[in-house]
Amino acid sequence: MLSRFRITLLAIAGVLLVAGLLWLASPAVDYDPKTLFGIVVRVPDGDTIVLQGQAQQEYTVRLEGISAPEPRQPYGEKATDALNTLVAGKQVRVEWNKKDPYGRIVGDVYLPNPDAESGESADIWLNLRLIETGGAWHFKSYDKRDALAEAEQQARTEKVGLWAEANPEPPWEFRKRARKPRKSQ
Repeated sequence: MLSRFRITLLAIAGVLLVAGLLWLASPAVDYDPKTLFGIVVRVPDGDTIVLQGQAQQEYTVRLEGISAPEPRQPYGEKATDALNTLVAGKQVRVEWNKKDPYGRIVGDVYLPNPDAESGESADIWLNLRLIETGGAWHFKSYDKRDALAEAEQQARTEKVGLWAEANPEPPWEFRKRARKPRKSQ
């Protein structure tokens, strides 16, 4: 006969085995959003904000799916100023699910819309707003959302914001060009 101790061990092992098999069989979930609330205290560039959350902790947030001109690029300062005008000192909500290699939260940023009427969304999706106003590119390499792609196409067609420039250079190309070592003459 098996002792009570052995029966208990076998029962625990069986439960763990079943739990493990269920976990392995479950579909992978890529998106487990987290929500962060805070007041925007700084805008370092046109696609990044720093907000102060609970207990005075600061969080750096990179707006997901967009890429604004670098501050040294044409329209870079205007893009930063536009984002700053929209959010500086205001409460925002960030829906996020990852951090980038620099430790920044990458997410969608929402600003309460004081002009919303009943039935209308009460929040402004800043990622989309910045593309609609020509303050940023849709970062298609990392984001496949149709709403952002369509907003960029509309901004290009209407030549708003950076699209009014003669030949705007995407920030990822600007950064790549800036990293190349210059040849001595």
